[in-house]
Amino acid sequence: MKVQPQRYRLSFVLNSIFFPFVEPDFSDLLKEKNYTIGRSVPPVFPHGSRGYMSGRVAIKGDCVVDVDANRKLVASEARSPEEVINSMQELISIAKRNFHVNFKKDLSFIELIANLVVISEGNPLRSFVEFSKRNPALKKFSEVMETDSAFFSIGIIPECGNPTDSKWFDIRISPRHSSFSREYYVESVFRDKEVNPVLDFTKAVNSKIIKLIKVIEGN
Repeated sequence: MKVQPQRYRLSFVLNSIFFPFVEPDFSDLLKEKNYTIGRSVPPVFPHGSRGYMSGRVAIKGDCVVDVDANRKLVASEARSPEEVINSMQELISIAKRNFHVNFKKDLSFIELIANLVVISEGNPLRSFVEFSKRNPALKKFSEVMETDSAFFSIGIIPECGNPTDSKWFDIRISPRHSSFSREYYVESVFRDKEVNPVLDFTKAVNSKIIKLIKVIEGN
């Protein structure tokens, strides 16, 4: 199998009283780490003790830095796990060293969103049909539909918890609509109250998705 990354997005959200990433300080620190700020025309920074910029504020290579001051969110988005992890580690370092963010106290959660295409040697649509035959519940669905039925996708979540929790995952796998006989489309969310579990999952997300697909394919 071969993974074709679409995007990897890491973001952290703070629960501090106010958003500490004031301008132009934040942009100056990003420049020091070789990010390009804004567009070709330098932006006019707001003034005062709580001057913020929001939106896609910086870029380095294929990696983009996103800020939402209202949501107290800082994000990095890239086309590889390595790039997005390196960028997030830089952002966390800036947050700790320059803006005195205490990630033990001030972090609400950190989250990975990954979108992948996985090219299979088998037939994803046929694999889901065979996978469905191994699930007794499909007999009841087939009875309701009055025809033999099969899963077209699968999603897995933690047994305990709910989607609004700070600790959560949601992984969805299906045949890709445009090339269902060759490719899977995968959407993955992984969230935690601590940084390291999310970074560790990001490092392993490609291999974990392949292992899940092998279960579907019966390998």
